[in-house]
Amino acid sequence: MNSPPSISPPGPAKKYPWLWDVPFGNERFDAALRGDGAWPYDERWAMIRLIDYAPYRDLRRMLPKQRFVEMWPEIREKIRPREIREGMDFYYQRLKQQGYAPKNEDKRSPICPTCQAYNKCDTIRRMKTTVLHARIDPEVKVGAETILHKLGLNSTDAIRLFYSQIVLRRGLPFPVEIPNAKTRKAIKDSRAGKGGQRFNSLEEMFATWDEA
Repeated sequence: MNSPPSISPPGPAKKYPWLWDVPFGNERFDAALRGDGAWPYDERWAMIRLIDYAPYRDLRRMLPKQRFVEMWPEIREKIRPREIREGMDFYYQRLKQQGYAPKNEDKRSPICPTCQAYNKCDTIRRMKTTVLHARIDPEVKVGAETILHKLGLNSTDAIRLFYSQIVLRRGLPFPVEIPNAKTRKAIKDSRAGKGGQRFNSLEEMFATWDEA
């Protein structure tokens, strides 16, 4: 008699590199990113994990633009590297300019950072009328205003946003720290053109995302 064919056990599920510490593979991650996951591995977790750990090419390919715009204000502070937060802030504003917007976004403005009331309290009136003078390096000013112009903002808008965030957060809205050894090495490698694709600006980089 012929012996029955042997059945090999199923191989391990394929896993993205950023799923090293979870007990499942790509299919379940993709489902979670589509909104089909369950806590603790739900859509919010998947979006944070993708932005925080995925390589540039995978992030560009997999990021769901509309859901990113809807979720970014909520998950932003969960992204640990400051450089990634700032880059995704830029992309968030770019997508909003392209027509992506959070559902039921309130178009009223401005909102008071202290009492959360729209255009009604003394804080708003003071925000609109108080004059601020500051000295700044001319090159820094030109560079910053060039970026702000691309975002549809001017210097006054940027200062108002910065001050509002200080009030809301009771401190600076970003960490002030010295890069550690790992971050310094990554910066050095990036400037040397190692391990990544180079772009002249954030706008140029995100333009390639639009083509994807």
